Amino acid sequence: MLEKPVKDKLVSLNRKKVVLYGIEAHVCVKQTCFDLIESDFDVTLVIDAISSIGYHDRTIGIEAMRDAGAQITTF
Repeated sequence: MLEKPVKDKLVSLNRKKVVLYGIEAHVCVKQTCFDLIESDFDVTLVIDAISSIGYHDRTIGIEAMRDAGAQITTF
């Protein structure tokens, strides 16, 4: 989830591109990604720096974020 203080900081930087990575692709990373896209940020996912406990959870999370408009890259 994109917390208000973080969003405010991103807006204050006057930048629209965010590189996103983290754990639990199907929950935490996905919700943050969706919130960023909804707030008109361009999101790039570093997929080899994103994980979940389960392989399928990771795969489904990444696919959902890509389908929502996130770009995919590797480290």
